[in-house]
Amino acid sequence: MSRKPSSQTARLLGAALAVLLASTAARADDDISGADLQVAARAIGFLDNLPHDGTFVVGIVYSDSANAREDAVQTANRLGSMQGPAKTKFRTLAVAAKDLATPAGRLDFVILLPNQSASAKEIADAVRHRHIISISTDPDCLVTQCCVLMVRAGSSVDIVLDTALAAAVGAQFSPVFAMIVKRQ
Repeated sequence: MSRKPSSQTARLLGAALAVLLASTAARADDDISGADLQVAARAIGFLDNLPHDGTFVVGIVYSDSANAREDAVQTANRLGSMQGPAKTKFRTLAVAAKDLATPAGRLDFVILLPNQSASAKEIADAVRHRHIISISTDPDCLVTQCCVLMVRAGSSVDIVLDTALAAAVGAQFSPVFAMIVKRQ
């Protein structure tokens, strides 16, 4: 017996697929594009267990490399200007990878800037301990097991769910979302 998805789930899926299919902008491997951020924002809408009080608190995690904090602030500003799922808003802040385990206040999820391999263990430990969903555009995050979701929007869209890390942080995605993403 198959269950028919609710109209809200169908609308969310339709919106996510529209963003995915419309994402064709080329970009450098080290950049997080606007399309990447939109895909990440839509993916968050498929979480069954994230508090939806109207605002998501998002940490943009950066390494200690040159210009990394500036890149994080720019990414935070871009995400902060976007609409979240179901008319939610994003409150963003830049967080150094070394400070992820102990930032003050709530974090609903984090977006990892690319090239976090040197901090991957520290990030993975922090997201597990604090039960934070981590999203990255860097495929290496799957190898280093520090991201729950890897999203890349370009000429095609890739979304990969690290099922083990998702379970460790308590992320529960809707069955509809689970059907449209790759799992690792």
